[in-house]
Amino acid sequence: MNQRKYVHDDNIKIKIILPVLITFAFILVGVMAGMFSIQKISNKEQIKNKIQGVEQLFQEYLSDEAKFLTAQIDTIKNNKDFQHLFIIKNRESLFKLAKPVFDKFYTQYKITHFYFTDLSRVNFLRVHNFEKH
Repeated sequence: MNQRKYVHDDNIKIKIILPVLITFAFILVGVMAGMFSIQKISNKEQIKNKIQGVEQLFQEYLSDEAKFLTAQIDTIKNNKDFQHLFIIKNRESLFKLAKPVFDKFYTQYKITHFYFTDLSRVNFLRVHNFEKH
């Protein structure tokens, strides 16, 4: 009879403990899934914010570079020596004056072409390729 009581007690323990363990496992899996989902959302937000920050920095960088290059172009455009040599169509002297400027632009900004174009849209001087008109 004692043997039977122990078997009966074991059956009761299994009937109680098993559902509790299964329930606990489901709760644990649910909590872990929720945490994973929250982490995933958080990561997406962080990545989105970083991308927006990089895009903003890039736009500011481009704007600064454009302003600097515009200032450089204005300096060339307003230079009386450039103007005079262009007006009198002295390609050789204009090339000698413009070549150091082009070299600086190439070194600093990787600008590969530098033209002097007349009003009829014909390239009078290609500083990057002097031999070609």
